[in-house]
Amino acid sequence: MTIRTASAPNPEELVQLETSATAYGWTRQHYQDSITAGHQFFVAQHQNELVGFAVVMTVLDEAELLNIVIHQAHQGQGWGKRLLCHAIATLQHQNMHKLLLEVRESNQFKHACCTSIMALLKQVCARTITPPPIRDVSTLY
Repeated sequence: MTIRTASAPNPEELVQLETSATAYGWTRQHYQDSITAGHQFFVAQHQNELVGFAVVMTVLDEAELLNIVIHQAHQGQGWGKRLLCHAIATLQHQNMHKLLLEVRESNQFKHACCTSIMALLKQVCARTITPPPIRDVSTLY
C-alpha cells in the first residue's frame, strides 16, 4: 500500500471511485473546483490501483476534511484509518492545529466514522490534538 499527496489528481478517476463507494458523492465539478482551489489530496493505492483518497482544505493553522472515500471492496480493512493518519501527520508537519469535520445529521454511517476518527485522534495525536465532544457539526482539534 502506498499513501501519498497528489498534486494533480484525475477528477474522473475520483468520481469513478466515489461512485463505487456511495450513491451521493461529489461530482466531477466538485473535484475540479477543489483542485483549482488548491485543496490537498491524499491518495491510497494498492498495486497501482487507486483504492481511496481524502480531500483537505487548509486556511492559516486550520484544516477541514472535506471528503474521504475508500473503494467499497476495500472498506472495513483499515484503509481509511491509514489514509487519515497519513493526512494528519502531514497536516501536523504543516503546523495545522485544528482539524474540522462536518457531517450531516442524517448520515448515520459517517457519524459512526466520526466516533472512530475521534478514537484515532486520541491514539495518534494525543500529545498535540485534544478532540472535543461530537456535535451536529463535529470539530476535531
